[in-house]
Amino acid sequence: MIHSFTLSQRGRMFEFELEQSGRTFKVLRAKDSAAPHLCLGYSPTKGVDEVLDKSSDALQVFNIATRVRVGDCTLGALEMRAPDIETLKLALARVQVLFWDSESI
Repeated sequence: MIHSFTLSQRGRMFEFELEQSGRTFKVLRAKDSAAPHLCLGYSPTKGVDEVLDKSSDALQVFNIATRVRVGDCTLGALEMRAPDIETLKLALARVQVLFWDSESI
């Protein structure tokens, strides 16, 4: 099943398109309306229960996590896991979504 939705944070609109298979949600599209070519990430300090990629280049260089745990959900740049889409949307609303340029590392 494909889920498409937008998330508004800090006056910006983020567009998501996820493909669900059970509890796994493959990220087909995650886009910042102001910068559509950037990579998805999360603030490691805003609403996150645990950072799961403590040694990633994105975290070390930009202080942006690419994989975090929020309640029953795991949020990643390419894949997410949650009991259902509504729980996943709540988790995304709880964290600070960030986008970064992987070419800048």
